[in-house]
Amino acid sequence: MSRADSLARAKHARGFVSAAEIVTEFADEIGDEAVSTVVSSLAVLAGIAAADAICGVALKQRSSSDDHAEAVGMLATVSPSGENYARDFRRLIAAKSGVQYSPRLVSPAVARGLVKYARRLVDGMERELRGPGG
Repeated sequence: MSRADSLARAKHARGFVSAAEIVTEFADEIGDEAVSTVVSSLAVLAGIAAADAICGVALKQRSSSDDHAEAVGMLATVSPSGENYARDFRRLIAAKSGVQYSPRLVSPAVARGLVKYARRLVDGMERELRGPGG
């Protein structure tokens, strides 16, 4: 995976997590809990894009498998924060089917947690993009 590809995925991650945070703030203001599922889905997409960018910049590759567990394993190998990245990504992926395919709505509390994990991954992505000492 080229640096340009990693930077493109980083832009996607930033966009998804920013949208999730904006929608969360808006939903809190109007009291609309129905958007929690949308927010959760955006958080999952942010995490996937951030994982791609982290692996791309640190390992020069990303998972090409439909099984996101492969990406969890790759993230875990990124030094020194890989285990933390993998933990947050695993939490997002565990929620993926429920938030993207289930007819049930996601609670606001669950959505906020997923956004927190996505934000941590995006913040880690930014550190990885800056490189050592950045």
